[in-house]
Amino acid sequence: MSNGIPAVMYHSVGIVDKTWHWNYLTCPYEVFENQLKWIERCGYKTLTFQDVYDYVINEITVPKKSVLLTFDDGYLDNYVFAYPLLKKYGMKGTIFVNPDFVDTSKGLRKTLDDAATINDIQNLKKIGFCNWEELRKMDQESVLDVQSHAKTHTWYPKSDKIIDFRHPGDEYIWMDWNENPENKPKLQYIDWSKAQLGKAIFEHEKALSSKRVFINEEFQLKLAEYVRRNGGVDFYKNPNWKAILFNVADKLKKEYVVLEKTETERDYLERITYELDFSKREIEKRLNKKVSFFCWPGGSGTKEGVKIANELGYVMSTAAADISKLRKKIKNSPDFKINRLARITPIMFNNWSKEDNNSKIVYSPGWYFVLQFLQFNNKYYATIWMRYLKYLIYKVKTYV
Repeated sequence: MSNGIPAVMYHSVGIVDKTWHWNYLTCPYEVFENQLKWIERCGYKTLTFQDVYDYVINEITVPKKSVLLTFDDGYLDNYVFAYPLLKKYGMKGTIFVNPDFVDTSKGLRKTLDDAATINDIQNLKKIGFCNWEELRKMDQESVLDVQSHAKTHTWYPKSDKIIDFRHPGDEYIWMDWNENPENKPKLQYIDWSKAQLGKAIFEHEKALSSKRVFINEEFQLKLAEYVRRNGGVDFYKNPNWKAILFNVADKLKKEYVVLEKTETERDYLERITYELDFSKREIEKRLNKKVSFFCWPGGSGTKEGVKIANELGYVMSTAAADISKLRKKIKNSPDFKINRLARITPIMFNNWSKEDNNSKIVYSPGWYFVLQFLQFNNKYYATIWMRYLKYLIYKVKTYV
């Protein structure tokens, strides 16, 4: 039996910002460095996506202890924190970016290497996304290989069924992305003073997962206008605000045709093709390189989408919903020759109390991180140790 290569999925790496709704995506940079130390201590070698592909498909030998580190979305802190730490330990990885989110700024921003004190580290710019110059630098230095993550990385309505309404503190930031696509690199946070509160949230899905429906914008603007006329943010102090808006929406449906258009199957497939093709060509043009690998945003791959990806020249992509029954069989080894990559998350606890560390997730300390590699390769003793140690830690937390 061939050895499997654990592929680790990160997003943001840096300093947890409790004001960001998705702060659980941030692995603290100190924890990340501890993980790298344990990778080094235990003799693991980091690979690129190309290395894994060559091993799985072409059976080209790689070190027995190998790991692939991947980073989704192209957050700025990948350049500010992850990149200098990977360089420090002589390691590498793969970063998946969406051209829509690449920052339009020029020049290289400061990284952890430029910070001399804790105060300097705290003052490093952390919010936002990498620009093309930063991506080019990381790629050319062979520290972070830049690959595709589709163009938009958003959600779209899939039916005319209303499930919610825009309200302060909601997580429907994709509405802002879709309404202001040119500002996507700056929309990591919702500006509630500008968000169109009151707009209906319809049943929705990841952009690449299903056909899109188009909603009458006048209907939406009438809902937003109602909220503005009735106090704006203060409107939501009424505990019955959602019932009120559902009632307003029902009345408006008598005046407006809510659903204007539904994508045909051809429209849908053409949109997927455009997304995947644009992202590939844009990265290749900007970085003067070949892009061969694809990461499905939110596991949004469908059978049709995977076929299109293959036709466009992507030779391998991440596992997605289309092969949910097979995902556990994929160990990124020649024993199961499939051009899909299975990934694990560097997480020890999920749904942890946010009060403890400003995030609902606790990222794996280095020693636990390495046990995850062993578990990925079906090492039974690793699973037993992981469960036992997690139990002890949870009990200590409970009784302190």
